[in-house]
Amino acid sequence: MDKPLLSICIPTYNRCDIVYQCVMECLAFPYDWIEVVVTDNCSTDKTTEMLRSIHDPRFRYFRNDRNIGYINFSVSLINGSGKFCLLLSDEDVFVDTNWLKLKSQLEKADGISVFQFIYNDENGNALVVPPSKRMEANKYETLKKIYNNFRFAGGVVLKGDIARNNWKNYDDISHLWSLYSETILPLNCVIYGDYSFLDEISVQRSKRNNTGVLDVKAWCGGMNEPYWSSGSRKQQYLDWVAFFGEFGANKSVCIKLAKDVIKDSIYFYSNYYDVIFCHEDEPLFKKYSELIEIERKKYKNHWIKSVYTMYRDVCIEFDNVFGRANRSVINECIHIFICVMIIIKKKLKGLFV
Repeated sequence: MDKPLLSICIPTYNRCDIVYQCVMECLAFPYDWIEVVVTDNCSTDKTTEMLRSIHDPRFRYFRNDRNIGYINFSVSLINGSGKFCLLLSDEDVFVDTNWLKLKSQLEKADGISVFQFIYNDENGNALVVPPSKRMEANKYETLKKIYNNFRFAGGVVLKGDIARNNWKNYDDISHLWSLYSETILPLNCVIYGDYSFLDEISVQRSKRNNTGVLDVKAWCGGMNEPYWSSGSRKQQYLDWVAFFGEFGANKSVCIKLAKDVIKDSIYFYSNYYDVIFCHEDEPLFKKYSELIEIERKKYKNHWIKSVYTMYRDVCIEFDNVFGRANRSVINECIHIFICVMIIIKKKLKGLFV
């Protein structure tokens, strides 16, 4: 087939039934200007067998020769051959999509390299808030919006050629493994084109059956800890500072973004521990009970020190990358105050001795 206008790019790992259902739903749309591309992160179930049984000229299947971790989300976009590439998780479904108007919108998208569209959870609640207007390429406000918005692997359409060419510069991703690796690609793309909103499409996470739930090995990127552990979270923020040190945007913009990382790390870490020390009846505690219990025992009497250590280490990384003279003055007293307030709240709940 000729080069498609839109590639629907689906990363997967060990969810053969779910990804097969997703692919068949996408191929049910009767349009020859789309293709469906699956990138399999070296699954050990029947994914290969089931997907190779699909005979449709609009479908292509790639299988990694090893598990490459969470960056499979980014690689799946690179495997698309279309003018634009849309990232779709294998448990996601299209809802309220006007395909013909979407086609027209993409055909007229001159100068735009990153689109975002409505992306909801399984209950219809918004996971991301796309920009309300077109935002200019290579500006701080645009880059910061993408950094804040692309925290979920979904709701993104990238200009194919820009995405594929930019990825060539990031073959060595040893320190860019982080949970937000899907953010790195749109950040690079928006240097060369504007960032805008697609209003003719929306996607929602489905309530497909839970058999074959994604194995943590597909997400952790080779780290010894799952991406949501405190150790991994800390590494992610250190990675982000290092990334902005190499980023191709204006240096003053990179410094400003790296300063934002320091502020975000403290805010997130404080709230993260608010979850770690939650009651057993909290949904998140139930979901990650074993991991959180280990973290809670590890940091029960010293977690405020851990929060401060996070701040110190990220600031040291900033100094190493940009020089201490460029570091912003961050009000440590405010962060310590937040931590103390959380501790007091938890003492009242009887979670500290």
